[in-house]
Amino acid sequence: MYDRIEGHHVDGGLAARAGDSGGPVFTLDGSGVRVKGITVAGIGSTFLFQDWADVFQVFGVYPRTG
Repeated sequence: MYDRIEGHHVDGGLAARAGDSGGPVFTLDGSGVRVKGITVAGIGSTFLFQDWADVFQVFGVYPRTG
């Protein structure tokens, strides 16, 4: 894994739990959904995800959107 990005649950609840690894991280914007990365770890209200650019660079894959 390369540099991972840290995220936080906005209400302080669990950000990720067992089985969430590999799950999508995305944001919603006015034009739809923007892929951010994949979940790699979670501890309490904090989770770590791998940036999608790194996933693409290593594996050469695109997210399936339809």
